[in-house]
Amino acid sequence: MPQTQYAFVIKAPAYEMATHHAILESPAFRTRIIGVSSQSGALAAVDRLVEDGVEIIELCGGFSPKEAADIRERAGLAVSVGLVVYAE
Repeated sequence: MPQTQYAFVIKAPAYEMATHHAILESPAFRTRIIGVSSQSGALAAVDRLVEDGVEIIELCGGFSPKEAADIRERAGLAVSVGLVVYAE
């Protein structure tokens, strides 16, 4: 079955999931973009995303590998979680 729901979570100062979010949608695919300012906000966003059926979650480079691992554990095995990293 093809994947049809993706999310990108951005962590930056003063972002709040309730007001900093967007949806890009076509008949075949849905992308959610969510802003958070903390790890606890990210975990709450992940709970909502998983509940809504998102299949892939990508985390911006503002998350540490440890935070990404905690989010990956929270999302569960059915959801792929990736972390953007930058070469130095």
